Amino acid sequence: DGKTVTFQLHEGVVFHNGMPLTAEDVVYSLERIRNPPKGIVSPRKGLLGNVEAIEARGARTVVVRLAQPQADFLFLVSNPYNIIVPKKVAEPLDAQGQGMKRQIVGTGPFRLTQAVDGQIYELTRFDKYFGPAAYLDKIQFFPIKGEIERSAALQGKRIDACFHFNSESVMAALRKVSGMTVQHRPMPTFVN
Repeated sequence: DGKTVTFQLHEGVVFHNGMPLTAEDVVYSLERIRNPPKGIVSPRKGLLGNVEAIEARGARTVVVRLAQPQADFLFLVSNPYNIIVPKKVAEPLDAQGQGMKRQIVGTGPFRLTQAVDGQIYELTRFDKYFGPAAYLDKIQFFPIKGEIERSAALQGKRIDACFHFNSESVMAALRKVSGMTVQHRPMPTFVN
């Protein structure tokens, strides 16, 4: 009837803390987005507004029942910001109203290894990632507020890449730098 979606989870997937990923974690995470615990804000709960029920069937099967058929459901549920968290870690933190702001645990190819708000965020390759190994050992993000400051960091080789330049004069100056590649792309519908 187009109203039931069944997910089979990969075998052997583990979270960055070594815990195995289970269907119960997926159910908890999707319910957490759909009906956030008190004190937790869920800006994407509307994406799952057509969901009637989510249930685990065994350790690796998740069944989602929709109120009505929805062609874009897989696209919406696969939003990279709809993170799957380990229930055993998130549930007590959610009960305290703090969520996983400081205990980020996922299953992706990189794990957070350093975070100094407003200064640096460092991701290191997660060697137990279930998919192909990441090519990079480490990625460092440096928040730089101003376009001119970001441009100077690029030109001074403090950073290797940057995005979100709105000023045509800044972009024009970057295009003149030897070895610099400047790409102009349409903006997505949201900016973080």
